[in-house]
Amino acid sequence: MSDYRVEVSGWDVAESFFVEKATLELSVEGARVIHLRHPLRTGSMVFLRLIDSRVGFPALPVAYQVLEVSAAEKEEMSRVTLRRLGHRRAEDSETGDTVPPSEMADTI
Repeated sequence: MSDYRVEVSGWDVAESFFVEKATLELSVEGARVIHLRHPLRTGSMVFLRLIDSRVGFPALPVAYQVLEVSAAEKEEMSRVTLRRLGHRRAEDSETGDTVPPSEMADTI
């Protein structure tokens, strides 16, 4: 398992924009989990940005979909399971504008 410090942003259940620092947990199986104070809805979108970018320039936010929200060990936080949102394929896009998989940066 690997852990990364990230900045999470998006809209919570009250439709208020938030920014919160969290730890992204990556399991060997590929599951991505964060613990947040802001309540989220299943199916909503959030953006994660690496805080500790070792590449020498700021990391760009990456879009994720909320798969599951459950209670965490601490009452004030939720355990959120995420799935990275990918680029649309050409046949799925009205404009046909896509980024080839070879050019996609697989950051977090």
